[in-house]
Amino acid sequence: MCVRRESNGFQKSLMPIRNDFYYVSGKTGFALEEPLSELPAYFDPWVAILKDADDLLKRHKLRAKVDKLPVLDHWNLNGYKQLRLGRVILCLLTQAYAWQDGDGGIPEFLPECLSIPFHGLSERTGWPPIFTHTDMIANYYKIDPNGPLELSNLRLLYTLVGGRNFHWFFLVSLQVEIVGGTNILPYVPVTQEAILAGDCAALSRALQSIAEGIEMITAVMARTYGSQQAAHLWKHT
Repeated sequence: MCVRRESNGFQKSLMPIRNDFYYVSGKTGFALEEPLSELPAYFDPWVAILKDADDLLKRHKLRAKVDKLPVLDHWNLNGYKQLRLGRVILCLLTQAYAWQDGDGGIPEFLPECLSIPFHGLSERTGWPPIFTHTDMIANYYKIDPNGPLELSNLRLLYTLVGGRNFHWFFLVSLQVEIVGGTNILPYVPVTQEAILAGDCAALSRALQSIAEGIEMITAVMARTYGSQQAAHLWKHT
């Protein structure tokens, strides 16, 4: 493995953590690195409703719109990143459809225009047909494509309701992955190598770096405190 010596005295792996199976990134952790922002035009009917979801939900008209959708063929999605974006869109549409009228108006079943492609994508990705943390952290883009992966330069691709609070809640979760990807994941193989080599000093330094990364994550998560008054907006997300 190609390595370099850091200023703190131990070797840090230059090779990113293997992502060919789990898609773990040394830049974004378990969040999808450089997700797509658009699907092929064939899927515009999904996107059109989602872009208008905030207004449709306020007027309790989203279900009626969704019920008129055709059953789109999920096999027109090609490649891992298209599958991920397709799931993000269907997750949000499904959440919006289910909770449009709150706890008292939950439908007994989903229409085929949602259930068939959502089940199909879930089978293809191997994930359950629910809104998972993995989906949540694939729903973003950089305002400045050449800028840093920082909260000030990140926005959600799609939202439902909640305005800034909705954005903030999900983007902080994304930032946690980014901090973990850059400040914790690189040191995990270092600890493994140190254990195998019986190098207690190297192990101690690597664990110290991981501890500092955890402190950085704690600081990022603390930034959600200012939005706790909007927790009711997250109840059904």
